[in-house]
Amino acid sequence: MYMHVQVLNGTTTAGLARKTADSVASQGWVIATIGNYSGAKLEKSVVYYPEGFEKQAEMLAELAQADTAPATADMSKKYLTLVVATGSSTAS
Repeated sequence: MYMHVQVLNGTTTAGLARKTADSVASQGWVIATIGNYSGAKLEKSVVYYPEGFEKQAEMLAELAQADTAPATADMSKKYLTLVVATGSSTAS
């Protein structure tokens, strides 16, 4: 079972989070929210995961061509957070 995903745009490209969310959803993931990322600039897209959800994060990261990292203190503890940092980080 796929878990919920928050998709955040970490670029200045309008609509990139929505495009990525649509692609991820078409592969069976449930989109929790879509928005903009306000953290430090990332060189590559990253899937942040709550404790205990590393396996699911790796599955999503493979799909989204992203790295994985533990969720920061200000991120969701209930679902994955995909921060899109490049236009190539969309699922096909």
